[in-house]
Amino acid sequence: AGLTHFFAVFDGHGGKRAAAWAQAHLLRKLKDRIVLRAGALGGGMLSEDELRSACIEAWLSTDADFLKHAVQNAIPDGSTGIVCMILNPSALGAPRRLLVANVGDSRAAMVHSDGTARPLSDDHKPNRLDEKLRIEAAGGHVIFAGCWRVQGDLAVSRAFGDCHLKRFGVSAEPEISLIEIGPLDAFLVLASDGLWDVVAEAQCAKTVLRAQDTVSAAAALCDLASDRGSMDNITALVVDLRERQ
Repeated sequence: AGLTHFFAVFDGHGGKRAAAWAQAHLLRKLKDRIVLRAGALGGGMLSEDELRSACIEAWLSTDADFLKHAVQNAIPDGSTGIVCMILNPSALGAPRRLLVANVGDSRAAMVHSDGTARPLSDDHKPNRLDEKLRIEAAGGHVIFAGCWRVQGDLAVSRAFGDCHLKRFGVSAEPEISLIEIGPLDAFLVLASDGLWDVVAEAQCAKTVLRAQDTVSAAAALCDLASDRGSMDNITALVVDLRERQ
């Protein structure tokens, strides 16, 4: 399937057990499903549709296993997830590709070498029109309680776990996009909403490009969010996409 690198941020709520479960199991399940599908093709490259299907199956299976554990042990925890996978070129000279999958409001952004940046994922907020309609179609309600929440409780409309809200449409099925990594694509940033609530993509780009390396870039982003008053958990991961000659 050409998978070369896997990066993820999981931001738990109600406890850390759903996030820890996703961290421990999602990559293995994804690899298993990619290998299974590639084997059915005689070891060939997976199409975009097959990659998407493998990814969705892995996320839903990871969630289903955690839900069994959560119900048996009265665990209310849930977690967002943002995952980025760098895929090998399918042919010599072809561009690398990036698969982005997310549930919840942890987000990925691309920082360009010219100082600009763009988001790579859309947050799953309950008041996002398509998400609101999906929640209501499942019998749920989107209620304002400090912010828009599913059943007046959860501030995201998709997540791992949250077993008490699954029947109201809180899904672990990710939204997925596949993009080509271009010559201006310099850094990949994955972060929890503790960063994105107070730091826009443009400021993120400036901070990352000023840093000496990816570790100091991630630390600088977290410090910036803290300085701007973020009271939420702040996690940031920075990946250097520049190809060495």
